[in-house]
Amino acid sequence: MDQTIYVIDANVILEMTLAQERADESIAFFNWITDEDIPVVITAFSLYASEIIATARRAYENLEKFLKKMKEINGLTIYHTAIDEEIEIAKLARTTNLDFDDALQYFVAKKLDATLVSFDSHFDNTDLKRVEPRDVLPAISSQ
Repeated sequence: MDQTIYVIDANVILEMTLAQERADESIAFFNWITDEDIPVVITAFSLYASEIIATARRAYENLEKFLKKMKEINGLTIYHTAIDEEIEIAKLARTTNLDFDDALQYFVAKKLDATLVSFDSHFDNTDLKRVEPRDVLPAISSQ
């Protein structure tokens, strides 16, 4: 069993909930982490941002399916940042040249010694290990 902890960026959630180009890859990833009890972390910020964006785009049904799926993930942790952490994140945003939400993902992944799952290549300019869902899925990594 894979013992890596994955921090899931909001863009992976949004691919699914907004039925975008890589939705199938994101769905496969969430099915995999559910079936295999893979430990994953989603920041409260990413969860709320995804909910706001999905409802603004009227993707209510897909959002509801996603939230129900989240209840099935045994290895899921929702990470809530404290104010002191947000101060550190604001500093990181400046020093890493990331916007606040990306700096937050960076901070949490580094703090938990986790791998970030994201479609956002901005992280590639940092010392953080980033993978896309297909990079960790055995069934589709060779496609």
